Amino acid sequence: DAINHFGEDGLWDSETRFYYDEIRFSNGHSEKVKARSLVGLLPLIAVLPIEMNAINALPGFRKRMDWYLEHRKDITTTINCQWTADGVSETLLLAIPTEDRLRSVLGYLFDEDEFLSPYGIRSLSKVHEESPYSLKLDGDGQAIRYCAGDSDTWLFGGNSNWRGPIWFPLNYLLIESIKRFGSHYGDRFTIEYPTGSGVMKTLDQCANDIENRLKRLFFKDENGRRPYNNQYPQLDQSEDFGDYHQFFEFFNGDTGQGHGASHQTGWTALIATILDQKQ
Repeated sequence: DAINHFGEDGLWDSETRFYYDEIRFSNGHSEKVKARSLVGLLPLIAVLPIEMNAINALPGFRKRMDWYLEHRKDITTTINCQWTADGVSETLLLAIPTEDRLRSVLGYLFDEDEFLSPYGIRSLSKVHEESPYSLKLDGDGQAIRYCAGDSDTWLFGGNSNWRGPIWFPLNYLLIESIKRFGSHYGDRFTIEYPTGSGVMKTLDQCANDIENRLKRLFFKDENGRRPYNNQYPQLDQSEDFGDYHQFFEFFNGDTGQGHGASHQTGWTALIATILDQKQ
């Protein structure tokens, strides 16, 4: 309800067809923060295809869901709640974006000049490298500019590293969400990937390619170098350390170079799950 109805038309912007943060001022005025970031991609992760037999096994959930579908049209008409049948089973898709909005957001996500890096999904659109977003608050100007690697500002003690780098947790969640949409829509849903390429792919194919881009961080290229060791190529060529991986906290959105903690196995080790699923 908040995503779709906060302020006037919620966090969705009908002009650019993307989700944005929104600031509400004390005088009641609202203004969207039109910086294209992971904020606008997060509505994609609220998606769940549920088979009819699972719904029927949960009578309490079914009762509450049916009540919302019947009595809260103000909410359900602006989200995705579609039934589909393939002749074998019937499935309900519950998701925040409608199919139309999904296609629009994916158009940005799959654009190599926006979010899609050779090594995964950037946390801020690359379009803000040449066109920083600026906003005036109480007379003071604030701006956000694409920064592919370590932060170049001292906000939050210099640890504001969400302005371009690739982060594994959000990449993983977005990939899993794209696969869920793909499992529901199947082959009937194709989209240009990458945006502007003229090549149409299914959502499963898109998700698989993003996984391959993340994998590229950890595999040696034709020169025997791993992108995450961009700054220290000798580590890949050393007889002692060449086969020992590092799990960096985040990665440069353009070069793949590793940044932050080099032992962030809490989330960057998700690469192991991706590799395992590929087998």
